[in-house]
Amino acid sequence: MEHNSRSGTMRPARRKIGVTLAIGMIIATAVSSSVFAVSPTQAIPHAITVIPPGVDIESPQANSPFNRLILLAIPKLSSGDAKGVSSTVRDAATKCSLTLMASVIQTTNAAPQQKQFRLADVAAGYSVATDQGRIIVSSDKAAELGVSLGLIPNQVLKTSEQQLKKVQVVGRSEEIIIFDAPSMMHRRGQNRPYITRHFVYIDPMTGEGAMITWLLAPLGVEQGKTSFPVIDSPFRMTPFKTVEARHIHVDANEFNFFGFPSERAFGLVDLPPGNEVNWDKESAKLAGQFTYNESQLQSFSKHLARLLNDAK
Repeated sequence: MEHNSRSGTMRPARRKIGVTLAIGMIIATAVSSSVFAVSPTQAIPHAITVIPPGVDIESPQANSPFNRLILLAIPKLSSGDAKGVSSTVRDAATKCSLTLMASVIQTTNAAPQQKQFRLADVAAGYSVATDQGRIIVSSDKAAELGVSLGLIPNQVLKTSEQQLKKVQVVGRSEEIIIFDAPSMMHRRGQNRPYITRHFVYIDPMTGEGAMITWLLAPLGVEQGKTSFPVIDSPFRMTPFKTVEARHIHVDANEFNFFGFPSERAFGLVDLPPGNEVNWDKESAKLAGQFTYNESQLQSFSKHLARLLNDAK
């Protein structure tokens, strides 16, 4: 991520070429320890943690519960019927940015050859740019933080916060957290519902991390499935601290007579930016499991590490 210190704003990072091998080595290190500790109070699956309002995502305070930016997705209405959207709707749809952060904890009293860091948690929230930097806001705390959203953007934020409750953590260890987010994606000429699976991991020796994302079809046990079908497209690798211009396809047919959009009015054009790697048959079978226990997560992680290391 590039940071413009003069203006206090962040700019989208350029795509990092040649990071595939390095990220593969990170995930290989993460799974080599064979440690899969899960909080006893959080059975899998469970709802993702929400980032508390007020957190500065550019320079988190020392006591901040989340200290690493994973992804900042700044929305931009860019295709379809985007030019026909009113300024009011455009402002409401782009005011707040989806933000993913991690809590990376340094291990105390660790010997030089032992693991130095662990991934304590991953959380999601919505942030806005202010004169003091970009901070996490919530619909009920924005005014207290000195952020004026406006009536309609605040209502949109409240709806987005309800959607966060549907994001589920489906697997975790001390270095890996996998979570699923319902996503409206623009595919085959329409905005369609999918599941975006996120595989967040760190190198336990350095604390550096990355995120892998891919698409799943939202078909479950009610359709007789034993796992989510994996969409036939490569997975995407994104390093921590990525700032994404999140392009959105607008479908004017999904607005009612009064100009209010339905849930299919806006569709994400793409996954977060990064290097693409193709699935192999065995890895694709593991990529759609509903949840991951210890042995399943270890097996899947090793397959991903091999794919990443082979993609040179």
